[in-house]
Amino acid sequence: MTIYPCSCHNVDNLIGGGFETGRITQVYGEPAGGKTGLCLQLAVNVLRTGKRVIFIDTQKFPSERFAQIAGGGAQVLARKMIVFEVTSFEHQTDALREIKKVVSEDIGLIVFDSATAFYRLEQAKSHEIFLRRKLVNQTLFLLGLAKKYNLAILMTNQIYANAETDEVLPISGHTLKQLSAVIVQFIKIGPGLRRAVLKRHPSLPEGATTEFRIVLEGLVDA
Repeated sequence: MTIYPCSCHNVDNLIGGGFETGRITQVYGEPAGGKTGLCLQLAVNVLRTGKRVIFIDTQKFPSERFAQIAGGGAQVLARKMIVFEVTSFEHQTDALREIKKVVSEDIGLIVFDSATAFYRLEQAKSHEIFLRRKLVNQTLFLLGLAKKYNLAILMTNQIYANAETDEVLPISGHTLKQLSAVIVQFIKIGPGLRRAVLKRHPSLPEGATTEFRIVLEGLVDA
C-alpha cells in the first residue's frame, strides 16, 4: 500500500495523509470548486515520484492549468502522462478498455474527472437502471485495476439539489458510495476559499472539515 499526498496538507490530513492505493477516493462538489485542481495537483505529485499517471477527462484536458501547477518541469512530467479525452458515456467504457492495455506500465494513479458528467446527460434519454449498471461496471473495473496493480484512483463527481430536502448530493450517490472507500465534498465559502468535508472513510470519523485556498500554483492550506 502506498499513500500519495496532494501537498495541500489540510486536505491530505483530512483523509489520513493522502490518497491511498488499492482504493477509490471520490471528491464531489459544485463547478469551480477545486476538484480539477486537486486532480492535477495529485497527478503532478505522483509523476514526480517517477510513476506514470492516466488522466480520463470528460472535457478538454486543462494543459495550461497543468503547466501552472507543475511549474518549470511541466513538459518533462507531461511526457509521462496518458490522457484520454472522452466524448460520451459509451466512450468512457471504450477508454477503460484501452487503459487495461497500458495499466501495467508503472502507473501510480488513475484520475477520472468527472465520472458522472455524461451519465447525467444520458439520464434523460436512457433507462436509469441500465445506466446505473453501466456506471457500476465502469467503477468496479477501475477498483479492480487499483487492487491488482496497487494504484490510486481519484474520481470526481458532480452534484444535484434534492427538491424535497434542498440537500446537495452527489450524482448517483448511493451507487458510487458503495465503491468509494473515501468520499470528500468540496464547498465554496468565499473567493478562492473552499471547505473540504469528509463524508466517508474506513477508519476516520465522518463530518471532519478543513479549509483550503485555490491559487495559481494549485491548492494550498487556508
